[in-house]
Amino acid sequence: MRLESRALQELLPDNYHDYVIELSYSGKFRSYNANVRMRGRHIKVSMSRKWEEVSEEIQVGLIQSLLVRLLKVRVTTTSMDIYDIFMRKVHIAVPKSKAEPLLEESFERVNALHFNGMVDKPNLAWGNDSLRKLGSYEYGTDTIVMSTVFRELPAELLDYVMHHEMLHKHLKFYSKNGKSFHHTHAFRMRERAYPDSARLEKELQHEITRKRRKVLWGF
Repeated sequence: MRLESRALQELLPDNYHDYVIELSYSGKFRSYNANVRMRGRHIKVSMSRKWEEVSEEIQVGLIQSLLVRLLKVRVTTTSMDIYDIFMRKVHIAVPKSKAEPLLEESFERVNALHFNGMVDKPNLAWGNDSLRKLGSYEYGTDTIVMSTVFRELPAELLDYVMHHEMLHKHLKFYSKNGKSFHHTHAFRMRERAYPDSARLEKELQHEITRKRRKVLWGF
């Protein structure tokens, strides 16, 4: 039985035949990324070629995790649990080859002051000049990506957002009924405990508003 068919049948044993599912691998994705689309009763799962190197059980869990969100069903399977464990641990094996100097300095400051130096250094890379998505942590590539707007902002604002992304790496996530929870109570408590967080958040929003105004009006 094909992977995608097995995943669907285990997830929906009583009505899996209501759908036609297909799976393809693509080199267009970043490491360990994937998506799912549905048109009518046809479901198309697309996954990074990196997944071809991973065990079938974990791939089944990934497909099922995508399907529960697509089909809005509240089910958790053993394969989904194994997939979650894999994603929480995959950073260990990911090559660390990206370290932008400004971001590395920020990471080292935040790690020493707020994590007792306990967070292993991930890949650190600049993204684009987004004013909406200021930073992100990618589990599959173990990469913290920061908007290039921070090249022109005070270091304390870069450190503030760096701390947020490092919390994602440090605390990971947990899953329940097919949903992944990243901003947990523990996450929010650690975030609020950051020194001067209210002031920094206000200053950050002020700077972002100022930059948006400059983009729109030129001043």
